Amino acid sequence: GGTAAYALIYVGTLHWLGRRPHNSFVVAALALALAFSIAACMHEAGYVSLALTICVDALFQVLIAHAFWQAFRRARGLVRASAAVVFAVSAMASLARAYAVVPAWHPVGAVLPANTQWLLVFIALLIMQAGCLLNLVNQALLDQLRSLADFDALTGLLNRGGLARRLRHRRAHSDGSLPSVALLCMDLDHFKDVNDTHGHGAGDDVLRGV
Repeated sequence: GGTAAYALIYVGTLHWLGRRPHNSFVVAALALALAFSIAACMHEAGYVSLALTICVDALFQVLIAHAFWQAFRRARGLVRASAAVVFAVSAMASLARAYAVVPAWHPVGAVLPANTQWLLVFIALLIMQAGCLLNLVNQALLDQLRSLADFDALTGLLNRGGLARRLRHRRAHSDGSLPSVALLCMDLDHFKDVNDTHGHGAGDDVLRGV
């Protein structure tokens, strides 16, 4: 179940970031986790199966962290950076939990308490992961609203409000003076004839082309 959840997060993250996931790898990882579970049922190797499955989870977490890190390097942003850090820390915690629950490496009586402690850590990290993903959705909605408020939907140019806001927030030079601004005003001759003759759809195409 955990592996399936991380597989979905991995696929959803790549789609969200505009990348194509490696579907064959996802299917192979899920099949591997399922094989571990079946082997545990047949040979009563529950903790070994758990450790191996957690390692597959850690692999997905590393891939998710890498995807967010690449997105941060392209577009920056605190939300992307925090998501990369949280999933990277989760991967390390998963590997530590996998090591802690292998009976051959620890006294028999220490495995269950160690798994309980790491499970609590993992639950806390899950909450942080959910918070990061929720922040990503909220950030995307805010960016969309900001774009609608500042840009003309037809041409993609700044509208009056967006231009005014950028003029107000110009960065001053080192001597304190504001940078100069050039404004180009264009008038399309006979544009009304285009709309009247060919329709407003053609007029929109002309505006976008110009």
